[in-house]
Amino acid sequence: MKKLAFYEANHDKSTNLNYFFSKDSYTPPHFHRSIEILYITEGNLVGEVEDETFSANKDDIIFVRRCAIHSLAPASSYANYVLIIKSAYADDFSATLEKETLPPLLSDKAFNRKLLPYFRRLNHAAQDENFLVCKGLIDIIIGELFTRYPKMPVISAPNMSLIVSVLNYIDEHFHEPISLESISSEF
Repeated sequence: MKKLAFYEANHDKSTNLNYFFSKDSYTPPHFHRSIEILYITEGNLVGEVEDETFSANKDDIIFVRRCAIHSLAPASSYANYVLIIKSAYADDFSATLEKETLPPLLSDKAFNRKLLPYFRRLNHAAQDENFLVCKGLIDIIIGELFTRYPKMPVISAPNMSLIVSVLNYIDEHFHEPISLESISSEF
């Protein structure tokens, strides 16, 4: 993706499950250290994950691995569930996702419709802030997606590991004085 992307730090700083219903939103190029899954419930949109551009329609799922630069734009009116999976909810499968990932567009609509009740139930569990139920539903969704769709090796963008290392360093040392010099000496 040749466009400038911004780091969406608010997703990485929050420990709460970020799950919501969205409609007709434009999302500029960005990345975060969380996994993001979108279930398109109506209409269609144009998505881009890393350098892959695609059209997603009703009952498609978009999968965005950690630190992948991605953006969304309405092709017409659309609505979707947005699930941003923090590390506390991903520990059962995070080691697997460091080595392999799913394609960005998951378009077996008949299969995806079988997962829609889990997305709907997750909406209620997230509102009730029930950690164990949310974690279980996320595990089911990820497990089913990994069972149905082909896995691809993770290919990191150039310098992305350095960027993530710097972000981790800042997270771990935020209580200390941090300067450009201290970061550059560390890296």
